[in-house]
Amino acid sequence: MGQVSFSFSSAPSVSQNPFWVTAADVNGDGSIDLISASFTGNVLTVLTNNGSGGFTLASTLPVGYNTVSIVAADFDGDSKPDLACANYGDNTLSILTNAGGGNFTLSATLNVGSNPVPLQPECPFFGSELRYFS
Repeated sequence: MGQVSFSFSSAPSVSQNPFWVTAADVNGDGSIDLISASFTGNVLTVLTNNGSGGFTLASTLPVGYNTVSIVAADFDGDSKPDLACANYGDNTLSILTNAGGGNFTLSATLNVGSNPVPLQPECPFFGSELRYFS
C-alpha cells in the first residue's frame, strides 16, 4: 500500500470556538465550500473554495446562541443549498436562504424543544437512523 501525505494549503480564520463544520457548494462554482459554526460567537462563517486548495472568507452570519450543528440543503426549491443550524443555548433553529456568492439571508428563527442537538440529513445509504433530533 502506498504512502499518503497531506500539507496545509490554507488556514482560514473562523469565529471563536468553532464547534461544527459542514461542506457544500454554496456559490455554485462546482467546488466544495466550508461553513463553520461558532459555539460562543453565535455566528456561521462561510468560506468559499478558491479552486487551489485554499478558502476565502465569504460571509459571517449571525445566528442563535450556542450553535451546535449546521445542515446544508435546498429548503426553498431554488436549486441552491440553504443552511439550517441548531442553536442549543436559545432553543431555536435558524434557517438561512442562499443569496448567491456565499452570502445568506436569515429567513426564519424557529423555536424548538429544549437544547436541540445536532441535525443530520437522512443518509441515502443507511436510511433515517443517522438523523438526530431534540
